[in-house]
Amino acid sequence: MKKVNLVKEKNVSVFKARCGSCFHDFEMPQLSAMQSYGEYIFSSEDGKVYAYAHAFSASSKLIQVILPKDIGAENFQVALAGLADRILGRSMTNRKHCPNCHSTSTSALDTKVGEWSIPEVQYSGLISMDRDDVIEHVLNFAKENFS
Repeated sequence: MKKVNLVKEKNVSVFKARCGSCFHDFEMPQLSAMQSYGEYIFSSEDGKVYAYAHAFSASSKLIQVILPKDIGAENFQVALAGLADRILGRSMTNRKHCPNCHSTSTSALDTKVGEWSIPEVQYSGLISMDRDDVIEHVLNFAKENFS
C-alpha cells in the first residue's frame, strides 16, 4: 500500500542569505512577488526549519475572526506562526533566523541557489480543541503578545 502524505508542501526558491550579526552565509527560502500574495514563510527560532502559511486557509481565517480587529497585518502573521503546531519539535516565528547565531538580522542576497519543498503549517492542536477553548486560546495568545 502506498503511503500518502497529508501535509501540503510548496516549492519555493532558495537564495543565499547573510546574517548581519555573525556574518554567517546560509540558504533561505523566499516567495517570489508573483506568488506571495497572502502567503508567508515562517522560520523556527533556531533557523533550521521553514514552513509556509496561507492567509486564506480555513485555519487562518478562523484565527483572523477570533483575533481583535485592530492587530494589524504584522501581528496577524505573528499569531499565525505562534499558534501553529510545532514542526520537528520547534515553534515557528514570522521572522527569519540565522541558523548559526539565531539572530533575526538576516537578509536574502540576489543569488538563487535552488528550490526547496517546505511544509504548510498545521493547526491540528488548535482545531482539535472545543469551540470555547479555541476562542480562549487565541485571545490569550493575543493578550500575551499584543498588549
